[in-house]
Amino acid sequence: MDYIIVVLLVILIVLLVLSIVNALRPAAEIKWGTDSLQIRGETIYAQRIQAIQIDGPVVGIKPVGKRIPPMRLTFRFIDDRAQSMKELNHWAEANGVKLTYKRYVKWM
Repeated sequence: MDYIIVVLLVILIVLLVLSIVNALRPAAEIKWGTDSLQIRGETIYAQRIQAIQIDGPVVGIKPVGKRIPPMRLTFRFIDDRAQSMKELNHWAEANGVKLTYKRYVKWM
């Protein structure tokens, strides 16, 4: 019984540390390319994107073969969210990337 409690405490501590690290992470800077997006210095090409999922203010880029958007590819628009969403929508249409509005698992 003591081992179960210790394992649960370790899991909770790890989740707490991950949440704190994510909260202190600097804002993502997005650069629009003609066929790619650059997020936090990582370039992801349109053909490698399965979908862009929007859950309220949080946007997640789901690569091909993934079930959920990875934490490094989730972000929020800070400045003029409406204009940024229009640009994202235009980029997705131009590159044939599906844009979906649905809830997904995230650590933000």
